[in-house]
Amino acid sequence: MITSRTCRGNAARGFTLLELLTVIAIIAILSAMLFPVINSIGYKRDIARCTNNLQQLGAAAHLYASDHDNRFPEIEPDPTNPLSVPTDSGQPRVSMLAAFQNYGISNKELQCPTDMRLGAASSFALKQSSYMWQMYSEDEQQTGVIRYTFRGAFPARMSRVQLCTDWQAIHPINPADGAPMRFNILYADGHVFSADMNHPVAR
Repeated sequence: MITSRTCRGNAARGFTLLELLTVIAIIAILSAMLFPVINSIGYKRDIARCTNNLQQLGAAAHLYASDHDNRFPEIEPDPTNPLSVPTDSGQPRVSMLAAFQNYGISNKELQCPTDMRLGAASSFALKQSSYMWQMYSEDEQQTGVIRYTFRGAFPARMSRVQLCTDWQAIHPINPADGAPMRFNILYADGHVFSADMNHPVAR
């Protein structure tokens, strides 16, 4: 038989307002501590995917060169705002997708995940690619890009020749604070270097 005393005993064992507020405060504190960690993991995953995309673009560029007289393609960096500059070969520039679609590249490989976080303001949305092809590599020999300086023309070290980069510095130096300061660079020898504004070239 349930008595009024039993009911009062059950009620007394429930949460008090103070206990409820304490639990909510603990959950809020834990969430605040975990959010930067989760955000950092997400950014690091995005940076790894961006690096992989660039490496695939590098492989596609060399495959393209093997089929085109050992020369890298003449790519239009911004198809939505084409350059009015003659190409080395006299042929029209093409988009990065058009140049590499026969070499395993699709729109997926042209999308940096960090860039895609920007939505309609992303480079992919505005320029059809998250990555910018470096024009001085166009129509150059894949094993002997020539650099022109005030001292003359010299073969460049392939580990120093930039083929492709992020359009903008969107990768955070410290993923925990989400401050984008780095950009990835693909070099002609296939390696990818994450540069910041203070160290814009490979070391």
